Amino acid sequence: MSEPRERKPWDRMQGEPQEDFSHFLAYRNLGPGRSIDAAYFCSKVSPRSKRKRTPLAKRASGKWMEASAKWHWPDRAIAWDIENLEVQGRAVVTMYFAALQKAALKILVALDGKNIRPKGWQGVLDGLHELSNVIPPETVAALRAHTGSPGGFGTGAGDDPAGAGAVDQRIAGVDDRK
Repeated sequence: MSEPRERKPWDRMQGEPQEDFSHFLAYRNLGPGRSIDAAYFCSKVSPRSKRKRTPLAKRASGKWMEASAKWHWPDRAIAWDIENLEVQGRAVVTMYFAALQKAALKILVALDGKNIRPKGWQGVLDGLHELSNVIPPETVAALRAHTGSPGGFGTGAGDDPAGAGAVDQRIAGVDDRK
């Protein structure tokens, strides 16, 4: 039998009534731009209802405000946002690097055997240096930590133990030979 998962801040709290928790879920699921008033309004409007709606109050009821304070809705919702941003951020970075790798492979396959050479290596190195400026240092650090490789991928110029600074020095010191 597996161990129960660790309780997360956005889980139903001990003693929290089901009604308050369902109101919290309506609030939490609105995303970072959420408000208690917006969650209250959304919970009162049924998108499937065909009948005419009467105007609703623009402010959440006192019961919603009290439940929000008692059960710490803003803090729990922020924890939810951060968790989702971390998960989605990792997925986006992974997809981004997979796309770069796929594009690079297509370019190499297209160039293979065509005896195409750059006019000068300095232009290639300048382009690579510009590309490296697009990738935030936190992303590189996270990749290095994740893979255990100084370069982040386990191969390539980034594996230099001296780090990216040494790569920049090598780039700056290359002659533009034809």
